[in-house]
Amino acid sequence: MVKKEVIDLLVQGTKEERLEVCRINPFYFAIYYFPEFFEYPSAPFHEQMYRDYVDLMDGTTREAAWIMFRESAKTSIAKICITHAICFKLKKYINVDSYDKQNAEALLFDVVLWLQTNDAIKSDFGELYNSKRSPDEAQRKRVADFLTNNGVRVEAHSTQESMRGRVFQQYRPDFIVLDDFENSKTITSLAYTQKVLDHIDEMVAGLAPTANVLYLGNYLSESGSVAHIMERSKRDNRVVVHNIPIARNNKPTWPGKYVMTDADRAIPGNEKKVSIEERRRMIDNFEAEMMNNPTTSSEVFFSREKIEAAKTKAIEHQDNVAGLWLWDDYKPYHRYSIGADSSEGVGLDANTAVIIDHEYQPNRAAVVGTYVNNEMPPDVFGHELLRIGYQFGACLVAPEVNNTGHATIASLKSKNYPKIYQDRNELTVQAGKPSHRLGWRTTSGNKYNAFFQFKRAFEDGNLVIFDERLLDEMLYYSLVDLRDDKGVGMATRHFDLLMAAVIAWAVREYAVHGEPDDITYDENPNYIASQPM
Repeated sequence: MVKKEVIDLLVQGTKEERLEVCRINPFYFAIYYFPEFFEYPSAPFHEQMYRDYVDLMDGTTREAAWIMFRESAKTSIAKICITHAICFKLKKYINVDSYDKQNAEALLFDVVLWLQTNDAIKSDFGELYNSKRSPDEAQRKRVADFLTNNGVRVEAHSTQESMRGRVFQQYRPDFIVLDDFENSKTITSLAYTQKVLDHIDEMVAGLAPTANVLYLGNYLSESGSVAHIMERSKRDNRVVVHNIPIARNNKPTWPGKYVMTDADRAIPGNEKKVSIEERRRMIDNFEAEMMNNPTTSSEVFFSREKIEAAKTKAIEHQDNVAGLWLWDDYKPYHRYSIGADSSEGVGLDANTAVIIDHEYQPNRAAVVGTYVNNEMPPDVFGHELLRIGYQFGACLVAPEVNNTGHATIASLKSKNYPKIYQDRNELTVQAGKPSHRLGWRTTSGNKYNAFFQFKRAFEDGNLVIFDERLLDEMLYYSLVDLRDDKGVGMATRHFDLLMAAVIAWAVREYAVHGEPDDITYDENPNYIASQPM
């Protein structure tokens, strides 16, 4: 809250008193030196942003992320904070990184312009920048780098450049602002997303002890770099994230500037305010860019409406058998398949299995069992699949052949499990020969087909899902994740349970009736060719 007595001190006090107030509280620095930015009363979150900046400067926090709606003034406040750091020489080597370097250069142009033309700053801090800008810089309104007269180096970079080699005298970058590092271009490209993620991870790993990072962004994608930062903040208390939409609980988060509806703006006293209803009509991707709600954007894979409806019908598992959650008992006259996704078992991704009963109801299948364990090594997971498979009549088990899947399959083979999914290699099928390659291999050719078949079965009501954990994974799965053949989407989230479910559904035509006593073996006791019935 702005205090009148402090404002009076800024205006009527001595220069030394004014500088002391502004050094300690950058919010008053903004009020005094940049009054043109206060056309509307500040929002409560604006004062929090300045407190974030103070915490960065004194080392209380290492990273702060302002994930806020368009028009929230985050970029303007960031520029004021950079100017504050320059004026009081709080940092020696400031970097501004954007996906497009030109955007970072445009931001620095504004800072340079302020240092050259803001009379109040020049009066109190002197000529901090009096070098002539090149004709190209002046014409295009961009500045790539500059050195202030009080010894602060400032540079613009792209997130596509490596952080290595950035040195000014004996200093490494000690205040890094990432602006516009995630946009509509990056979220639709796995390669661009991975490049930004690599840049951020390299930057964080190489931060100097006194360095700090400020992120400015919109929450456009649940599988992008902003989501990566948000996820990391849950594990690191020196990373602070503020997720601010334009409205919460049907109330504007910046009430001094916005009203909810056109009718509200017609109320006397609100004529100059902005209608959020009008913004909704004007902005195509309003939910993502203004409400920080990417789940409603065009990139989502599963129907949100269908998932939310399924979650209302989700029920607690009726039994827990050593980590296997069950929603129904085994019925010998039903056909079952188990999809499995293995992991290293080091607490990151998980070993998962999903059991689908393909005759749960007439013309309706159901996920009747799920298993999740993120601490078990993949070979031991094979023994768990053996247990689960025999519990359901030695049904078909289809482990994914990923980096760890070979160990899982080897465990199943060592115990002579009779029904391991047989890879359906097109050439060997045409030749009338079994492939003898065990396990499900996810390829660019079958991934799309498998996921879309699973999606269709669920959304058409032909596959019932009771496990809310699986539904949550489906809720956040996106088209970017579907296009991800190199694990880029996994940088922020894992979809292990979903992958197991998709596999279990994909192999459904090879699931057969039978109990352990009905098992027959061919010449190889470790293998039974799974043929459609």
